[in-house]
Amino acid sequence: MNMKKIIKFFAMTYLITWTAWGLRAILTSLDIINANSIIAWLIYGIGSLGPTITAISMIEDKSLKGISNFIFNHNKNTIGYLLFFSILYSSAFYFSSFTIVEGQSIIMAPILFIVMLIIGGGNEELGWRGIVQPELEKKFSTFVSSIIISVPWSLWHLPFWFTKGDSHVGLPFLLFYVSILLLSIMLGAIRKRTNSIFYCAILHAVFNVVSTLIVYEFNIILISGYIIALVSSYIFSHMPEKKKEENEIIEELN
Repeated sequence: MNMKKIIKFFAMTYLITWTAWGLRAILTSLDIINANSIIAWLIYGIGSLGPTITAISMIEDKSLKGISNFIFNHNKNTIGYLLFFSILYSSAFYFSSFTIVEGQSIIMAPILFIVMLIIGGGNEELGWRGIVQPELEKKFSTFVSSIIISVPWSLWHLPFWFTKGDSHVGLPFLLFYVSILLLSIMLGAIRKRTNSIFYCAILHAVFNVVSTLIVYEFNIILISGYIIALVSSYIFSHMPEKKKEENEIIEELN
C-alpha cells in the first residue's frame, strides 16, 4: 500500500473542494449569494470536481485514451451487479413510503441522473474507487477498505453544514455518515466485482437521484433493503476471483 499516494490524493482533493465549498459557505453566511443561486451552484460544481481532478492528475497515462480506459474499463458480464444494487436501493426507498418529494417530478429523473453523474457524485468515483480503493486493498479486504474510505469521504462533505440554505443543514451528520457508509460498501463491492469505475459512478448517481426524488421512511422495508445490500456487498466482496480468461477486461476504445 502506497501511503504517500493516498495522502497526496486526500490533500489535493480536500484543498480543491474545501477552497471552493468554503468560499460558498462564507458568501452564503454573509448573504452575498443564495445557496441556490447560479453562482453558488457554479462554486459547488468546481468543488465537486476535487476528487476527479486529483485522480486524473495521478494516473500514469493522461492521454484521452488513457483517461477513457481508466474510467470505462470493466470485467466481462458484470453489469448484473450494477443492476442488482440499483434496483434494490431504488425499490427499498420507494416502497418505504410510496411518496415522491413535494415539488419534484419523476419525469426529471433522466436529466437529474446526467447532472449527478457528471458533477453531482458520479464524478467522485474516479478518486474514491479509482485511486484510493485499489491502494487500500493491497493491505485490507474490500469490505474493510470500503469502511475506511467512508470516513474521509463523509468528512469531505462537511462544508455543506456551514453553508446557509444548503439542504444538508439540519441533517444529523451521523445519519448522513450511515448513508455514506452503506453506499461506500456497495460501491466497494461493485468496484471489486466489475473492475469498473464507470459502474460505480452510475450507482452513485442513481443513489443521489433516488435520495433527491423519493421520500424515505425508516421502516421494515427500508431496513430490510439496507440489510440485504450489506450482506450482498459482503458476499460479493469475498467471492473468489474468476479465472483470468473469464475476467478479461474490456477496453472500450479498442
